Amino acid sequence: MVDINPRPQKRLRTDPNLVDSPETASDPHCPSALLSSASVPLSRPPLSPGLKPLPPHVLLLALPALLLHPPTHEQYALSLFLSLKSIRLCLQLPALAPDVECYAWTALAEVGMRAIRSGFCKTGEHDWTMGLEEEHPILRHLRHHLSLLNAHFAFWRSNTRFPRAVLRRLISTFVPSDPPTIVYAAHLALITQLTSSPPASPFSHGKGADSSVSIQPHTNPPEVQAALTALINLSAIAAQNQHFSMLKLVAVLRLRVLVAAEMWDMVGDALEGAEKLLSLYLDTVVAHTRTHGFFSEYAPRITLHYAHLAHGLGDTHRAGTCYRVAAYVAGAGPVGAADANTGGFVAAAARAGEALLRIGLVAKRAAPNMASDSPVVMGEESHAPYLDESTIALTKDAIARCSASASAPLPALAELLSAALSPSQIIRSKSLLKHALALSGSAGDNHMRALVLAVVGAQYVHTAPEHAMEVLAVCETLGAGMGASEKKPAGTESEPSVCGVGNAALRLWVGERFLELFKRAGKEKRVQKQGEFNALYRSAVDVVRMGN
Repeated sequence: MVDINPRPQKRLRTDPNLVDSPETASDPHCPSALLSSASVPLSRPPLSPGLKPLPPHVLLLALPALLLHPPTHEQYALSLFLSLKSIRLCLQLPALAPDVECYAWTALAEVGMRAIRSGFCKTGEHDWTMGLEEEHPILRHLRHHLSLLNAHFAFWRSNTRFPRAVLRRLISTFVPSDPPTIVYAAHLALITQLTSSPPASPFSHGKGADSSVSIQPHTNPPEVQAALTALINLSAIAAQNQHFSMLKLVAVLRLRVLVAAEMWDMVGDALEGAEKLLSLYLDTVVAHTRTHGFFSEYAPRITLHYAHLAHGLGDTHRAGTCYRVAAYVAGAGPVGAADANTGGFVAAAARAGEALLRIGLVAKRAAPNMASDSPVVMGEESHAPYLDESTIALTKDAIARCSASASAPLPALAELLSAALSPSQIIRSKSLLKHALALSGSAGDNHMRALVLAVVGAQYVHTAPEHAMEVLAVCETLGAGMGASEKKPAGTESEPSVCGVGNAALRLWVGERFLELFKRAGKEKRVQKQGEFNALYRSAVDVVRMGN
């Protein structure tokens, strides 16, 4: 008898990837119905030229809905087994998006509860349900993901108050057992929403508009303070967990927030803190950037840090080499190039550092040979008589680059270099140094202020000793505040140490000027006391340079 209503052929077709896969065929818990059908030779339907393969996570998450059967169906157990298998395969995929992962865990819980409710776990006929009731996942940890997604989607709909409240409520509910990644993600999401603006329209996607979140150039003061407070809390959590990479990220984010809010009075301290953290792990940064293949992007900045480190330790040869390499890697071009904007901040700082290094070395070598009655060449183009042409050309190039830069320390550095090129023009030199001192003071850069004050004090040592003493005293005070103090264990006597003298090299130079002025004034007691201080500073400098 011929069946007048045959079963459609498409119901007999099964995905060969799931049936013929060795993993499924060898699974001891696989239902017998599926194993019996695995021996049937099946053919893959031809793909249309216009169709593209679905992403794996989309296909695996769609299978449970396609395989769903009512509980009375004979293949109900098989549909549950394949649904659990597909969801577990989806959860094993790398780099799942948070919304996809939440959907997969939710689907796994729903299918698992359906299998438990059907009673398959209580009978011994279905091995694939063994341990399902005891090991069934709970969805508590998804609360954090769902809250983050809720805040993210609300922020993209230009609703700023609600997502911030959601994130603050989520942060307040964290317990020590919560994963650090979720805690960091919540804090970073709150900081991003406090310092960023949502897209212009939620319907701008797909129209060629940029849907990325942008940093606000001007942020309201309450939002800035809230972002800075959140950064402080995040830094404390990272320090408690000893996650130093997160500490460095917080330092960079704080600097970014201050620059975006145009709080320039705090940018200097933030930049100094960020660069201190970077310098502590300079070797680690080099290894990390080389391992992950982006060393070329950070090579100019890292080389500049090495130059500053060598310059501070007195290794002049290595410092000069690092300065030249940093300028070259940053794309500065040859000395005296027409375009002074090439290379940016790193190139300008490297050229200025090398120029100051060479000027200092020339002045140190020429000091014993300088006579008070040495001839001075006057004129508009007169320079220091002991500087060669290459040093003058390098200094002019550094002046052009620093003058063209908008970064706070570089314009003051340009004025200082200009004063170094015109020592014979006293009035012009003092005017340049006065302007440099004003620029460094407005930028809040105590390091630059100390350097400018040292040069100003040196100009007045022979002409106005009292004024020189006042200027050098301020310079010495600034030098004493540089550097970090050493924490000593309780019960130990406090003795002078290297870490307690601040910038030892600067204080030694100022102390030598003080000693010269005291000898000239005939103050024997002050000379003796200053000699003791200078001996301490000199020993500190020697210890640092010999130890490195």
